[in-house]
Amino acid sequence: MGWIGEFIKYRNNPVLKGIPETWDGQSVRQNGLFKKDDTYYLFYSGKPAAGERWQIGLATSKDMINWIKYEGNPVVPQGKEGDWDSFFTMYGKVVEKDGLYYMVYMGASGGPWSYNMQLGLAISKDLYHWEKYEANPIIKKGGPREWDSFGAWDHSILFYKGLYYLTYGSNFLIDGQGPIGITTSEDLIHWTKYPLNPVVIGRFECTELFEYGGKAHMLYVYWDAPYPKGFQTIGLMSSEDMVHWYDYPCKPILRCEAEWEGIGIDDPGSGVGSPAVLVEENKIRMIYHGGPPHNWCNGYAEATLYPERV
Repeated sequence: MGWIGEFIKYRNNPVLKGIPETWDGQSVRQNGLFKKDDTYYLFYSGKPAAGERWQIGLATSKDMINWIKYEGNPVVPQGKEGDWDSFFTMYGKVVEKDGLYYMVYMGASGGPWSYNMQLGLAISKDLYHWEKYEANPIIKKGGPREWDSFGAWDHSILFYKGLYYLTYGSNFLIDGQGPIGITTSEDLIHWTKYPLNPVVIGRFECTELFEYGGKAHMLYVYWDAPYPKGFQTIGLMSSEDMVHWYDYPCKPILRCEAEWEGIGIDDPGSGVGSPAVLVEENKIRMIYHGGPPHNWCNGYAEATLYPERV
């Protein structure tokens, strides 16, 4: 038996949808979670219609079930023409340091899968108003012969053993998935890529890091059958040094099961993905997206943790 119990999905999922004819009218997904005092902050990506551009919005909740969207959304909009993030902003992951909030987010300056995806930084004093770092992007795609020459995306951040670690994906194959690398920082601004990247070889995306039982753990998304068959599914790896990872034996952690998650729909990209989690005492609480492509919504699930088994 594993150290994570079965994830129980909220029976009235989804908990967050797009609002028709607004900036997030078609889809919401690519999530980041943060808790301050008794309030949960969900930084999610939304877009109004097919072919339109993703931007980062904010919703708040007291219970992770009932969410209120911020009226000033999007909080991190796409950049202006010519900026590195002029095509979209997505996947805001937030940490707190010295009284400020730092969001690492994904941006791109060209069309879909343009190989221009890189990671930038925005800083806030209150979690609502964000200022983009003037020297963005802080994590750039690699050179022509490097493993991350196609870009950097689908990242997560964890403060672990005195350093900030960031996982990110690159060099996707036909299905948009690829290997995972790491980079480290002491200040969230200056990052050093691990020289032996990638640390995980395979076809993965949408990583989410958390610490439990003195170890680092990483949720990730994969297809449960060779692309384009099957559904997006969520798995788990663990590590003691952020370099050497081993798969959780009770796999998968979360699978596509409901109509709103895309079950029964023959369309590559259907399923569950972009997990964002918080560990609270003996519970792990997750927001994840589900649905067929371009009609994604966010759902909620939680599981019990067993510290003696880690």
